[in-house]
Amino acid sequence: MLKRMIVIGMVVAVVASMGVMALADEAEPGDAGELNDKQAQRALSLAEYFAPRLVADGEVVEDEEAASDALNDQITEYRTGDNKIGWGAMYKLLILAEYNGQDLAELVAELQADGDGWKFGQALKQLRRDDDWKSSSDTPRNFGQFKKQQRQANG
Repeated sequence: MLKRMIVIGMVVAVVASMGVMALADEAEPGDAGELNDKQAQRALSLAEYFAPRLVADGEVVEDEEAASDALNDQITEYRTGDNKIGWGAMYKLLILAEYNGQDLAELVAELQADGDGWKFGQALKQLRRDDDWKSSSDTPRNFGQFKKQQRQANG
């Protein structure tokens, strides 16, 4: 009986520590409205990738670093604001903004004005059916593929 109690105690401890580790990855550092280091790196990677893509057709990005910083600030705000947006949804918003040739803030405002929340599944279906866009864009299909591409590019 004692052995069984010890084993159960160890299993509970392992499961509890796994839960704490999982929460630590996505934990926000308090009320400061800041991202942890891992999240800040994700936001920066997304901003650097999408900033040059989110300009109107034919427009030239004169200061790519400033565009990336501005987009990074928007992503951080959407991740830390009152209505936090998850990474997968953020990525989908960014590819929709790229597809529509819109600024991220314009797209978010448009989606919020609909009053139906974040229902953008139909827009994503249209994007994924558009063979011309798929053939001209090398944007990964989802956030998981994006992260994999970034890991391969960074060594």
